[in-house]
Amino acid sequence: MKTPDEKTLVSALKKGDRTAFEEIFRIYNEKVYAFCYSVLRQSEEAENITQDTFIKLWMVRETIDMEKSFSGFLFTIARNMVFYHSRSEINRQLILHDVIKQKSQDPNPTESRVLFNELEHSLAKIINKLPSKRKEIFLLSREKGLSHAEISKRLNISVYTVDSQMSKALKFIRKSLAHYFFTAVFFTMLFL
Repeated sequence: MKTPDEKTLVSALKKGDRTAFEEIFRIYNEKVYAFCYSVLRQSEEAENITQDTFIKLWMVRETIDMEKSFSGFLFTIARNMVFYHSRSEINRQLILHDVIKQKSQDPNPTESRVLFNELEHSLAKIINKLPSKRKEIFLLSREKGLSHAEISKRLNISVYTVDSQMSKALKFIRKSLAHYFFTAVFFTMLFL
């Protein structure tokens, strides 16, 4: 059941009142973030999806049903955003898997090997550009296979710090390698 204050805020939000929107954001921001983080376990991704949730809320504000739970409406948006993000991440992984699979069936293995070696070399250079602690955390996770909790214990830092550093490392690496992955996919598709 809505409190009168929430009902007033939601009604004002439906009419496009930015002050009401800001107050709703203030009330629900941490709760939506906690939900997103509980599913994704990545602080930066959870933060981005939380922001996207509130952007979507503003865009669909006129469709809010005043007779139904506002928090239910908001968390449905958040859940859908998490689902969309997860689906996009799965698709990205499937594309990468296909590239690797097709590499083994490649009619031009020499060219593919050169490209693969270039990607590996570029990745190593990018990882070396990470700040030392972030690089250490990344390598413990990716090369040693340690969980965030294990890294936290080994380095005597919080799990939140490990998660934050991994998110920043992955974002930097993805951004830096974006054009190489595009090249790899394009190159592979040329020889299908």
